[in-house]
This record gives sequence, C-alpha cells and structure tokens, in this order.
Amino acid sequence: MKYRVTTTTADHVNGHTYGSARAALTVYNNIRAIYARAGYTIADAGNGRNCRAELWTKEGRADRNIEIWPVNE
Repeated sequence: MKYRVTTTTADHVNGHTYGSARAALTVYNNIRAIYARAGYTIADAGNGRNCRAELWTKEGRADRNIEIWPVNE
C-alpha cells in the first residue's frame, strides 16, 4: 500500500505518493509545522476511516488544505 500527501490552495494542487505510511506521515507533519510557523491557524479537521484532512487559514492569504490517504497503485 502507498500513501498520498497532497496540499491544495485555490489555484494549485501539489502532491506526492510515498511507499510507506511512516514516510507519508513524516511529510504530512512537516507541512503542518511549516504552516504553524508561518502563522496559519487550523480551521477544520476531518477524519475518515483511512485518511486525514486539515484546513489551515491565515488572514490575507489563501487557505491551504493538507490531506493524507492510502492509494492502491
């Protein structure tokens, strides 16, 4: 099983697929830390059975969404 981590803004989607859950989770947490250091605050969080998504907001900046989920490739 592979895992996909995707970041999304209103006009841009960027993502990468990782071969292990540990690698994908490390990247996901690093992205969260970057947003937190940049002054973004979390506005919404969702849990699915095998996925996680978060919406980060900052006044005057585009909202950013982070998602991680398993993919079958």
